[in-house]
Amino acid sequence: MNRLMYPALALMVTSLLSGSLMAGEAEEAATKKFLDAQTGVNESVLGTQELSVRMLQHDVGKISLTIEKGEYEGQPCYVLTTKGKISLGGTTELSGVSHLAPDLTLLHGEETENEDGELTKHELYTVKDGVLTAEFKQPKEDDETKREQTFKITQKPGLLMGSAELLVTLLLPRDADVTYEFIRWSSTVDKTYPLQIEAKGKATYGDKPAFRFVEHDKKFSEDELGNETSIDADNTFLFDAEASHKLLFMDSSDGFTLETGEPAKRTPITREMIEKQDNEKYVAAGFFLAAGEKDEALLKALLNEYQFVRDSLDSNPMTENASDEEKDAIAEMYKDTVVENILNSGGEEEKTEQEQAREKALTKLLLSAENFISEEKAGKQTVRFTDDAAKMFGKLLFILAKSEDGKWEITGIEPIADEDDAKDEDGEEKDNDEGEGKKDDGSAEEDGF
Repeated sequence: MNRLMYPALALMVTSLLSGSLMAGEAEEAATKKFLDAQTGVNESVLGTQELSVRMLQHDVGKISLTIEKGEYEGQPCYVLTTKGKISLGGTTELSGVSHLAPDLTLLHGEETENEDGELTKHELYTVKDGVLTAEFKQPKEDDETKREQTFKITQKPGLLMGSAELLVTLLLPRDADVTYEFIRWSSTVDKTYPLQIEAKGKATYGDKPAFRFVEHDKKFSEDELGNETSIDADNTFLFDAEASHKLLFMDSSDGFTLETGEPAKRTPITREMIEKQDNEKYVAAGFFLAAGEKDEALLKALLNEYQFVRDSLDSNPMTENASDEEKDAIAEMYKDTVVENILNSGGEEEKTEQEQAREKALTKLLLSAENFISEEKAGKQTVRFTDDAAKMFGKLLFILAKSEDGKWEITGIEPIADEDDAKDEDGEEKDNDEGEGKKDDGSAEEDGF
């Protein structure tokens, strides 16, 4: 759910030559037509929805969304109220109220986040003379300069602030193959950027017919030197085709989903299953249990330390031209450092109890067979994460082999390059998560995405 797939050059040129509008103009025209039609509060979207918050198909909380018709300083508006609670190694409580004009312009907004009863974030949005002021308070932020911040954003048609991002998908026409272009603002880099929303058309959620939108967003980050980077972040929205303003499913690039159906069945991976080392998926999963608990004995059992070092030497520029005998000697010399480096990879800073509890909770969510995909590649047995799990834990490829006594061992761990993560050995696109996605038990089916 994370990267945009760009069309081939020939297809793009053909599309430009055959279209009556230049690139971007069609999106702008569709967006203007939609916004011009928003002259009053659409009462068909009013009401309350209760949604389950999920991560890797485990319920971790609840959130409610209420949309009412109201007024702000004498102007008719939508009043969107959100309340939620997430339990993941601690309790996070979320609340917010946004007043939005019929054309989705934010008039006033306030959002609060508390963790274990303590304020972690408060956002206040006010508007005066066409300028939106955003005041942020984050008392727990490590960077003191970010504990209290004030931003000024010029209001523009199509700027989605507060809960407008969700409201817009409730209001957009259910016409397939139409792309809209709105504007978003990032507090991380304090700038606006284009946000495209594609109306994809028919889909399914469990046994329900649905309508699908895909939002092409971005996630920004900034390093200590002020260098800015961004990655594409796609979000999917599924609405009930028979009650078009009812949200059935929403995913995010952070790994969370909001859903109305029952969660898909999970197969828990226990320590006992891991220790048998008779299943390659369980062994790969066991790596995270052992690393998280600093279990040296289990790590040594799951890893073939010698082979882990030996195989890495073939691709290391410093050793790739060494003889086999020299590589064997190096592997023998350094094999005992593999587990030692893993155990020390967390750094010297001691984690807080809250951080430790959260990591333990995340590992528990990960330890389900459905989060791993086993494949044979170039004659080697590999295990990788499903797309949903990769959002949280990264794109990693585990290489495994059987020991002389028939037990699976990890002989290597490699990052998966972005251009290869959705391809098989022949370069063909893979089905997302090999069908390990959502089933007919009420959650989103694979072809619904």
